[in-house]
Amino acid sequence: AKNMVVQLPSMLIVTICLLSILGAAATELVLDGGTKGCSNNWSRSIDTVMGGKSSLTYRCDGNVLEAQGYLSIDGGGFAGVSRSLSETIDLGGGSYNGMEVTYEGLERTALPLALELRLGAPGQRANFGSVFALLPSSEPGAVGRVTLPLDSFLPRNNFNSGGSGTLDVSRIGAIAYQLLFQEGDFLFRIVEVKAVSSPTTNMYIDPPNALLNPSPMEVIALIDGTIARGSFAYNQNYIRQCEKVYSASMRQLVDALTGICDTQINVNMALTDALSKVDALSDASDRAFALRDGLDEVRAITVELGDSWSSDGACATLVPPSVDKVDTVVDAVDTLLPSVDTVVDTIDTEPPSVDKVVDTVFDSVVDTVDTESSSSYNRHDLWSRMVATALLVAVFG
Repeated sequence: AKNMVVQLPSMLIVTICLLSILGAAATELVLDGGTKGCSNNWSRSIDTVMGGKSSLTYRCDGNVLEAQGYLSIDGGGFAGVSRSLSETIDLGGGSYNGMEVTYEGLERTALPLALELRLGAPGQRANFGSVFALLPSSEPGAVGRVTLPLDSFLPRNNFNSGGSGTLDVSRIGAIAYQLLFQEGDFLFRIVEVKAVSSPTTNMYIDPPNALLNPSPMEVIALIDGTIARGSFAYNQNYIRQCEKVYSASMRQLVDALTGICDTQINVNMALTDALSKVDALSDASDRAFALRDGLDEVRAITVELGDSWSSDGACATLVPPSVDKVDTVVDAVDTLLPSVDTVVDTIDTEPPSVDKVVDTVFDSVVDTVDTESSSSYNRHDLWSRMVATALLVAVFG
């Protein structure tokens, strides 16, 4: 009996874990790729049916769907692939509220590419689409993921003229990917698409960044290419394509510009501010314009710099301290930021908030620099210590 008492909690924990795993599995349903494999009944849809000049070929490369070709805006402007499912699937009832697409990053030199995932149901004349962007990557074969809420799938004509209707999620019978009004060569590879239980907003896990310590001129080139691609789609009334291309390039830049010279900090802040403003906007056109304002601001800052981020050509990158240096960082923080104890007390009495901790520790850093000779402190060390302290306090405080 004694042994039974000791073992029962462990058995209970194992049972709970198994039920959790089974519950998680039940809220994912692969439609194509992944464990289900790449279907052999895809077909292409290109603008040649209306006199356009685009081209597209597709194939299954193992479990990956690959499509490549050239999107021409001469007399057309669309190319894609579609397929019917072997049977209709029911995504209603609350078990699923999003679609997750896993894709391989585009070629490193490519611009972000807006792709529309479409779902169709028997009896509904319109397909319903949700737009996301494929990002380039510095690592061939590296993957990115995007989760699209089911309520973000709008009637196709809603992208242009405000159509109405709601996708019948209880009878999904077809899926498709469509490129629209983004001229040039393309090659995309979809690893998997599946229905998931997810938050009600778009979520992105981008592939490793294609931008590696970009120069001001490289930033300008990306912005110019992004604006050219996005604005053309916008002017064809494909506003969500424009918005997604803009935001994808801005995420790339935010991730790549981590230097601690003032110019990169200013550029990063302008990008972050623009992306933050978009979160509060519901209209796609308003979001596109807010993002465009951010891109224009960054371009104006960057164009004044020439070939270098600073007058001496240097802009050190903020690198978080390695794990084996945490003790050293903590010792430095004890001396540099005596108010950390106050932060710990705050965390002890209030729900942990990383934002609150970062703000408090950042204020401490600023106060220290303001009261001491700034020449005696290395800004890189200050930022590294601030980040390390915030994380340590948030996790262990």
